[in-house]
Amino acid sequence: MSLTKEALASLTGLAAVTLAVVGILIMGDPPNSTEATAAQVVEHYKDNEGAVFFGSFLVGLSAVLIVFFGGQLSKALVAAERERGTLHAVTLAGSALLAVALLVGATLNITLADNADDLSPTALQAINALA
Repeated sequence: MSLTKEALASLTGLAAVTLAVVGILIMGDPPNSTEATAAQVVEHYKDNEGAVFFGSFLVGLSAVLIVFFGGQLSKALVAAERERGTLHAVTLAGSALLAVALLVGATLNITLADNADDLSPTALQAINALA
C-alpha cells in the first residue's frame, strides 16, 4: 500500500500532537511559578537538563509539523469552500500561531535548562513563570 503525498501530509497533524504530548511528558512537571522558590527552580532545571532539552526538541519538531498540517488542512478547505471563504485563511493563520507558541515555550524551557548555572535564581524564576 502506497501513501499519497496528501495522505502523508494529513498524518502530520497526528504526528505533531504525538510529538508534542511525548515532549511535554518527557520534560515533566515544571516548578509551580507561584509556589516554587528560586532555589527549587534552579534545582529542577539542573536535575532535568537532558529531559528538558530532548522534550523541547520534540515540541519544536511538532511545531514544524503543525505548519505542514495547517497547510494541508487549508488546501482541503479551499477545495471544499464553493465561494471565496475565509475559513482556510483562519486555519492557516491559527496553525502558524500555534507553531509560534510551541516554539516560544520550547525556547524558554531550553533557556532555563541551559542557563541554570549561569543566571541568577530570581532570573530563572521569572523565566519559569513565563514558560
